[in-house]
Amino acid sequence: LILSPNPVSTELQLSGMPLDDATITIFNATGNLMSSRVLNDNTLDVSGLLPGLYLLRIKKDGLLLVKRFIKE
Repeated sequence: LILSPNPVSTELQLSGMPLDDATITIFNATGNLMSSRVLNDNTLDVSGLLPGLYLLRIKKDGLLLVKRFIKE
């Protein structure tokens, strides 16, 4: 799974696998839950997040992936 652009300012593109109906959870660097939702496409709006480091957890069909991204 590839996140781009990284660092991101408004929209994060997720590519490399189909993510429709995947559960997306975003945590800040201290582990606080910032957002959780079901993804309908491969674009994630992060414009409401404060600048910093975040962890993106993706759950789909029993698969769990964790990726890091930086919000500008």
